[in-house]
Amino acid sequence: MRRKFFTVAILAALVMTVTAAQAGERFKLGFTSEIDSNYHKGAIRFQELVAEYTGGEIIIDVFPASQLGSERDLIEGTSLGTVEMCISSSGPLSNFSSDFMVMDLPYLVTSREKLFTTLDGPIGQQILATLEPANLKGMGFWENGFRCLTNNRAPIESPSELAGMKIRTMENPIHQYTFNNYGATAVPMAWNEVFIAMQQGVIDGHENAINSIWAAKVYEVQKYLSLTFHFYSPAILLMNNDLYNSLSDKHREQINRAAFEAMNYERQYSADIELQLIDELKKKGMIVVEVDVEEWKKASAKVYEEFRDKIKPEYMKAFIGE
Repeated sequence: MRRKFFTVAILAALVMTVTAAQAGERFKLGFTSEIDSNYHKGAIRFQELVAEYTGGEIIIDVFPASQLGSERDLIEGTSLGTVEMCISSSGPLSNFSSDFMVMDLPYLVTSREKLFTTLDGPIGQQILATLEPANLKGMGFWENGFRCLTNNRAPIESPSELAGMKIRTMENPIHQYTFNNYGATAVPMAWNEVFIAMQQGVIDGHENAINSIWAAKVYEVQKYLSLTFHFYSPAILLMNNDLYNSLSDKHREQINRAAFEAMNYERQYSADIELQLIDELKKKGMIVVEVDVEEWKKASAKVYEEFRDKIKPEYMKAFIGE
C-alpha cells in the first residue's frame, strides 16, 4: 500500500513539473500603441521568438493599447517590477536619464542607416546603460518613426501657421519647447487621452509617427496631415533589470537573441509601411500637406541653442557630426 502511494506521489509530482514547464514563466509586455501598430507587430514577433528559443520556458503576454497604463506608467511599472517589460518611445525616457535628450532634437535624423549604426554601436549601448540605475534594462532600439503633424483647423504648411493652436506633445521638455517655439501652445498629454481630446476639441491637433496615426484611426477626428517629419522617434524595449539579472545565462542569451531579431523585424516593417500608410490616410479622407522641410529646420535652430549645454558633446558629434 505504501509503495503504491509512493508511486502515485512521484507520478503526481512529475505531472506537476511537466505542466509547469509547459505553462512557462510568464512576462507581461505592455505598450500604448494599438493592435496592428508597428509596436504590436514587433511584440508578437518577439513573443514567438522567445517561445521558440526557450522551448516555452518563458512566455511573453502582450498587452497593447494602454491596457497596462500610459508610457510613463509602463516605464515606472517596469522599474518597480509590477510589469516585466514594456516598449516606450524615447520621449518620456529623458525624465529617467538625460542622456536620451539628444534623440529628441528636431531634424536630428536624415538617414535611418546612419542612425541605426549609432544606436547599435557603443554610443547607443552607453545611453541604454544609463537606465540601469532606474532598474531598467534597455534591450534595444526599435522604431516609432518620423513624426508628423495633424490638426483639425487648417492645412499647415509653415511653422508660423501654428500660432494660437493647441498641439499635443509627449511629456518631454524638448518636444514642448519646439512647438512653443513654432508659435503653438504645447499640451503634454498621455497617449490614451489624445483621441478623445481631439474629438472634443480640447486640443487642435497632435504630432506623431505615421504608424501611430494610422493605428489609432486619427483620421476619424483630424482632417489635415502635414508631412513635417520634425522628430524621429526611436522606441526602446525595456525589461526590469533585476528580473533580467535573475535569469539563467541560457535564458538571457535566448531573450537577447529574440530581442535583437524582433528589433530588426520591427524596424524593417516600420520603414516599409510608412509611405503605404500615407496613401491609406488619404483614402480615409485626410488632406495631406507637403511642407518645405528646410523652412521647418530653420525654425528649429533655437531648440539646439536652448538645449546644447544639456547634451553631451560626444552625443552631438555621434548623431549630427558636430
